[in-house]
Amino acid sequence: SITIVAPTLARLRSAGTATGDVTVAVPDGTTIESAQVAPVDPLEVPAGTAPLTGSVDYTLTELDPGETVEVVIAVPEGSELPGVGKLVDGTWVELTDDPAVTIDQDAGTIVVEITDGGALDEDGVAKGEIVDPLEPVGPCDCFRLDVQRVESTRGSVSAVGAGLLCGTVCQVLA
Repeated sequence: SITIVAPTLARLRSAGTATGDVTVAVPDGTTIESAQVAPVDPLEVPAGTAPLTGSVDYTLTELDPGETVEVVIAVPEGSELPGVGKLVDGTWVELTDDPAVTIDQDAGTIVVEITDGGALDEDGVAKGEIVDPLEPVGPCDCFRLDVQRVESTRGSVSAVGAGLLCGTVCQVLA
């Protein structure tokens, strides 16, 4: 569920391994036009991690073209937050060490300094609007499977294709 609490605050339900709410907060004078959390394929994030909240996608308006704003994303309470990135043209781009991104493990927040039309603005155009998807990732003792088909012969089952096992969570993706 999505709740725009105020023009500067949105509360979203996590679509990842962490349960609870994700919040997006921006400074006064900036408006969260839309926000959503979308599921992320676990095979699209780096090995050893899992999609913590899903992709946190938001659109900010009421900006001057080229303006830089601070966006604070809070993950569900108690979540371990080792990293953040985004998919760009199907390729994972790691943002954990980007100078515009600060992760505060104790507070459970990601702070992003994002510029309209800059590298982190998805459309790359300075037009008074920022469109940004971020994907917080959590730790996972994972190993990947290559499963293409499942065959059963006399009580024996074999599988071939793609999948990911994380702790007690097993998700086979076809």
